[in-house]
Amino acid sequence: MAPLSNHLPGLILPYEHYGNHLDNQMRTIDLQQEIANFGAAGRTLAEVWSQTVIDGHPVIAVYVPPGKSTFN
Repeated sequence: MAPLSNHLPGLILPYEHYGNHLDNQMRTIDLQQEIANFGAAGRTLAEVWSQTVIDGHPVIAVYVPPGKSTFN
């Protein structure tokens, strides 16, 4: 995990990329909005991590939305 973490300093993942899904007490009020925002963060991390090379091997990172994984 350390090589992946090296690319994170300074990276900002806004919680409201597609709009605010939280109320004044920071509780979720719009689950679909929260899922969309989570996806935006996941795609950003996949893009950043896909530019990484670990022990001479390129990292291939892809965001997989909740419930879309083929692994059980």
